[in-house]
Amino acid sequence: MSWPTEAEASAPSTALIEATLALWRDATLLPDYAAINQNLLRASQGRAWFWTHWSYEESKHLLGLQEWLTRKGGWEACHGCQEPPCEEATCVCVDALLYERSQLEKLQALIAQAYTEGETTLAELAGFLLADDQAQRDYLAEALRVIGKR
Repeated sequence: MSWPTEAEASAPSTALIEATLALWRDATLLPDYAAINQNLLRASQGRAWFWTHWSYEESKHLLGLQEWLTRKGGWEACHGCQEPPCEEATCVCVDALLYERSQLEKLQALIAQAYTEGETTLAELAGFLLADDQAQRDYLAEALRVIGKR
């Protein structure tokens, strides 16, 4: 992926910036959420290591979106903390799966909107994030199937 030259760069619409900011805001909550849940998942090394990896991958999404926002002038600060909905390891995995499903829907909409506006760099970035989130969603779904069989 390469950033467009100045001649190719255009101002994105407010709607596109807002859609990107919505994904970015979601990602800023993950460090708090991940730290709380890590303790709940510690009893299973597999789940704890997956959670660590998942948190790292999600942080890269945050950086990519933040970079695009910075370059396009759509940057604004957003703060918050997301608490997990439960204190049981299987529930944490279900919540992460639901989060990924929500992210997939948002990313698909963002890609379509970015292509419509000619923002191919954002569309390509979101495509990479989509592929990553799909793999993580698939892993979580399979892990829950295994847990369900137990």
